[in-house]
This record gives sequence, structure tokens and C-alpha cells, in this order.
Amino acid sequence: MIKEPTVIDCAAEKDWEILVNQQSKRFLGAIARFEDCAIRLLSEGVSPIVIKLAFFYQWTRLISWSQNVDNRIEDDWLKKSEDIMLPVIKLLRKIMMSLSSNDINKGEGPLAVNLQNKLKSFDPRIEEGVSKKSIDEQFFVANQALFTAVEATIKTKLSMQTLSSICLFYWFRCYSAVTDIAPEDARKVEQHWGRVMDAVSDLVKTKIS
Repeated sequence: MIKEPTVIDCAAEKDWEILVNQQSKRFLGAIARFEDCAIRLLSEGVSPIVIKLAFFYQWTRLISWSQNVDNRIEDDWLKKSEDIMLPVIKLLRKIMMSLSSNDINKGEGPLAVNLQNKLKSFDPRIEEGVSKKSIDEQFFVANQALFTAVEATIKTKLSMQTLSSICLFYWFRCYSAVTDIAPEDARKVEQHWGRVMDAVSDLVKTKIS
């Protein structure tokens, strides 16, 4: 059983906000790199549903490295991503419900706005009946593209914690676009992404122990 962490305001939220507000070149460079990668994959016909899985796969790798997770546990996570994805989804929805519309900073524009606009036109119904072979092929293409983006970002010496958080951020961006999450609810979560970072980190620690 996974013990749900307490959702509280935290220093990590301030750290994320500082990165956004200070226009950190390495941070914004990583944001742009992953946004361009996702848009390119969409243009090549890769489904947002598959892209979100690839982002989660990359996040799982990075978070296991930053948390010094045993290789056996990391392998299990990568093979059975739903074992950790479902608790993360539950946690994000809990955070979403804890925030009101008053928690949205109307003057703060969204990150990766071009990707957000691109995802608006996606209709999940067109994915019905897609074969497992097609999904596997698309996942391979998406993962290869993200492997390259991750390696390029690591070379900029952006912190592993921030890099993993960016991957999870893009996973959520794609996830919210293909599920029942309202745009205003997604924006609440994204504007409090530091809180998500901290709560998910606590969740990962319960999975390790």
C-alpha cells in the first residue's frame, strides 16, 4: 500500500517559480527543447497518448537516478509504469481538488504555449482501435527523440531534479489534453508545479521504502 503524502506548500515550489521568473537560460532552453520535440512528434503523426507515455518513461529513469533507486526497482518501474503512474495521477488530481480558481495567477502565461495550442485540436476518439503494434512503433520513435533531448539537456548541466520535473511537466501537459481534466484545472496544477514536485518526490520515497 502507498501512503499518500501530505500536500503542502514547499520550498520546491519557490524554486520552480524562481526558475520561471528569472528566465534561467538553461531552464528555458530545456523547456523549448522538449516542447519542440513534442511538437515535431505530433507533426510526424505520433499520438499525444503515446508521447505522454514516453515522457513518463523518461521521468521514471531520471527520478530513479536522482533518488538513487536500486537498479532492480528502476527496471520494475520501467516495465510496469502503471504501478507508479496511477498513484501519481491520483496525487495530481488530489492537488487539483485542493486548489480553487482563486489560485490561478491570471497574469502568468503558460509554459510551452505552442504545444498547448497544438494539443487543443486532438480528439482522443480517433485513437480508438489503434493496434498494439502501431502504439509500440510510435512509442519507440517518441522515446528515441526524448532520449536525444534528455542527453542534450544533461550536457547543459541543468540539475537532474529540474530535468526530471520538466519531463513530468510535459507528461502532465499531454495527459491533461487527452483526459477529462478541464483547462483551468490543468492550469492550476501547472502554476503550482513546485508543490507537485515535492509531493511526487514524497510519493517516490514511499515506493522505495
